Amino acid sequence: MKKRVWSIVAVLCCSLGARAQGGSESLPKADTAFNRGYFVVRGTSVNKPEKTETWQLAVTDYIHNRTYDVPVAANGAFERKIPVTDIQDAYLYLGDAVTVFTCPGDTLSVFFDWNEPLETLRVEGTTPERNRELALCLELYRKYRKRGLALSDFRARENVSMTASELEPVKSYYEDRTKAIRDFVAEHGPVPRERKFLEDTYYEVLYQGAANTQWLDTLVYGCGVTSSGDLHGSGGRYLPAYRVLRPELFRESAIYRQFLEFFYVYSTTECLNRFLDVTRQEDFSDRMIRQFRCTWGMIAAPLLRDWMIARDLMKGYPYTPFDRMEPLYREFERICETPAFFSELSGVREQYVRFRPGSSAPDFEFPDTAGNTVRLSDFRGKLVYLDFWGTFCGPCIAQFSHLPALHGKYKDYEKEIAYVYVCVDTGGKRWKDAVERHGLQGVNLSGEGWENNPWVKAYGVEGIPQYVLIDREGKIIEYGCAMPSQLLGAGENVLDRALGRQP
Repeated sequence: MKKRVWSIVAVLCCSLGARAQGGSESLPKADTAFNRGYFVVRGTSVNKPEKTETWQLAVTDYIHNRTYDVPVAANGAFERKIPVTDIQDAYLYLGDAVTVFTCPGDTLSVFFDWNEPLETLRVEGTTPERNRELALCLELYRKYRKRGLALSDFRARENVSMTASELEPVKSYYEDRTKAIRDFVAEHGPVPRERKFLEDTYYEVLYQGAANTQWLDTLVYGCGVTSSGDLHGSGGRYLPAYRVLRPELFRESAIYRQFLEFFYVYSTTECLNRFLDVTRQEDFSDRMIRQFRCTWGMIAAPLLRDWMIARDLMKGYPYTPFDRMEPLYREFERICETPAFFSELSGVREQYVRFRPGSSAPDFEFPDTAGNTVRLSDFRGKLVYLDFWGTFCGPCIAQFSHLPALHGKYKDYEKEIAYVYVCVDTGGKRWKDAVERHGLQGVNLSGEGWENNPWVKAYGVEGIPQYVLIDREGKIIEYGCAMPSQLLGAGENVLDRALGRQP
């Protein structure tokens, strides 16, 4: 077993640490690698509803997907210039998310009937070659959208080992979609980015098992899922493309970036976990620090390394105390070679500076189960353990099973602690039924609306569960603090320190 683990680590180190010998990928090192600009979406529509003034599209980016409103005139015409960096996917929200791709200098001419947008949609470019690309995008959407969505059923079983026969529907999807791309080119003529279509198909399929190396190996070795990026050696040996960093594809394929993020985080973590003390309880900040060191040490391509570190740190801010994030932020500031990614991270950090220890916690006004308005100031003189949760959030609900033990552990301090639960995804009867079903002892409040609720927004809640500990004067002790199961662990914790309690 140890020999197999070390071989996986070696493959990852070789794959991540350097460009494969004989490969054609370049290693962009800074912002100069980016091609920034705008594309234009224009066109006409018919049968526009009288009160409808816009339709929407979203554009992928290296850090965030961004959504834009496209204003529509009374006669159904529309036009908007939209920023884009390099080659990115664009999702046209016209009854569904219809995927095409675009780049700086591109023009998308869009035509549709509001009564049947999907059936009537046409998208054209400015050259015959571009028209063929866009026609292929629509053909693949219409033929394979439903089958592609069905692949998520396999992703839900990513922790289960599966045989080649069990993965047959995934293999079939790959083969049929690949054949459709090649048949289209044979019938209609060359498509400039044919390789992008084929590689997107490859990584869309592998993305379903990105967190399971057994799946990936079965798909590659057992099902014959291949890529133009596979590296072939003597004796029939080869290194699958998914194990090799591909900077040029990183810049043109959103699905490759999705796969890359999941695969390298999960595979490196899986390997490193074999050599850690699994008996020690580890919190999210421990994992953040470990992943930062791992990524910095193993990925040689600056563009991809900086991107991955920036993404990891952004995800860490909501769940990691600020004072533990700050050293990582400062170290990344020193080593980062891609200013655009550091700038994006800095923007996220600014949102959480206001939650550093000692800062005043935002006041709130939420209704309780009786309809009374409850404010943070109502708890002055007590510690407030604030839990943002949702009725459809599995991890949130899993923590509720630890609450009786938590209340028991701190029963001598029950008058000094206010346990406040804010449900962000629903209100009314559904929320109240959930409160009763889970037996939540404390103050139960409704923050229905989540991102649109000003008080939830004031706390920067982008993911749940989210925990905040506030002192007796209304100042933050820890944002992204320990969850109930962690507070039950051995040793002193943040709540013990706030109470002056000896473990």
